[in-house]
Amino acid sequence: MDQKQVVYIRNNERLLTIKWRLTTWCNYNCSYCVQTLVRKFDKTKKTDFDRLLSAAKDINMFLEESTRDVKILLIGGEVSWYDLETLIAAIPSKKLKILSFSTNLSNSSDYYIFLAKYLHSRGITLDLVCSLHKEYVQPEAFINKVLHIREAAEMKSIRLEMVVNHKTEALYAMVKSTCEKNALDYRFDYDITESEEYRSHGLAVSSYKNPRYTVTFDDGTKDYTISNSQLLNLRNGQCANSRFLSEGFYCTRGLSYLSIDVDMVSDNDICIPREKFVPVRDYHLQTEPHLCTEKNGCLLYGDISIAKKKEDIDF
Repeated sequence: MDQKQVVYIRNNERLLTIKWRLTTWCNYNCSYCVQTLVRKFDKTKKTDFDRLLSAAKDINMFLEESTRDVKILLIGGEVSWYDLETLIAAIPSKKLKILSFSTNLSNSSDYYIFLAKYLHSRGITLDLVCSLHKEYVQPEAFINKVLHIREAAEMKSIRLEMVVNHKTEALYAMVKSTCEKNALDYRFDYDITESEEYRSHGLAVSSYKNPRYTVTFDDGTKDYTISNSQLLNLRNGQCANSRFLSEGFYCTRGLSYLSIDVDMVSDNDICIPREKFVPVRDYHLQTEPHLCTEKNGCLLYGDISIAKKKEDIDF
């Protein structure tokens, strides 16, 4: 058994990622929705757009403070029923390079095409994750819509994701084959309500090719292929309950990653409770890595790097 110890987990996306939850509202109510089943979000209440516009003007300050280019990751609910072109226009910083969000693609094709073209005019890439939900759409029509948007908007970063359970498993081969035939990236994730036995069938696969981490071990060796799940389940004593034992490590939260809930912000939304978030206008980026004191371990959530030695962190 390999007992090498991890000393540095370097996130390979060398950006400041701002995760911005716009709303918990969604026009779908999927039976396997994590937001409903786990987080108990109210999916009927839509955030006031003027409140988001006001926050956007303050968020632009974070981009100007950043020493790195920036990715904004929008979270819902379903965010594509907001006027995202107007919202992003309120963030004029030239450091914004990527706008990313998942969508059920229920708005018109023109909505996504026009948004992609607007962002392209500003030198911003639209990274679109299209979530296929058989309870609401016909799979063939959905895939054709994705391909049409990709072609019309000349998008290089668009992909399809689907939840796999007993009801959707019959679609698995067709969706995977169609994506591969059309050179469309895909990812299949298991329904969290399925049993562990079912989730061991090997259907949770992805065609994404860019490795998320570079992991350095105490003997100097590096691993460029290890996934988040593999890191959280190391068999060398560095994990417990699918959490990395991060106490004593330095972390780049607040340097490489921020979490915003409408107009309240923190370095991270996993190890910092919601009641400790502050208004976006009162927050400034961190300038030094944070020493972790969390005894229960880390989910390695968000675009963060962690290292045993502070000087190893090159962010």
